[in-house]
Amino acid sequence: MPFWTRLRRSPIASWPLLGALVVCLGMVAAYLAVQPKLWDGKHFLGWDIIQMGWPNLDFIYQSLRDGNLPLWNPYGNHGYAFVNDPEAATFYPLSYLMAGLQALFGRGPWIILTQVLTHVAIGGLGMYLYLSRYALPR
Repeated sequence: MPFWTRLRRSPIASWPLLGALVVCLGMVAAYLAVQPKLWDGKHFLGWDIIQMGWPNLDFIYQSLRDGNLPLWNPYGNHGYAFVNDPEAATFYPLSYLMAGLQALFGRGPWIILTQVLTHVAIGGLGMYLYLSRYALPR
């Protein structure tokens, strides 16, 4: 029996959300498997996102906590228009979700790892939905 026929008859094919969850968890497991620096305790992330991404997310959190919109950052570069910085992602909805997680679970660089893994999970879910709609034969 061909692989695609077996896949269509599998229990995962009858429950698309279960299949999407399996794919997302597989993507996260693959990401964690290829990032060995996450496990040695000395490196939180293996690239410069900890110096560039986390301060932006933390500034968004602190601004919202203080009741301000994160439009101007007086702490970096002797003050600059934070809203005009595309790396800051000021109007990106996931930034505000991460700020909410910081409010619930405390501040720390763990939030940038959570954001990266959320992007991997969203990408895995999108790929699953795309393949299940267009690429798999029926």
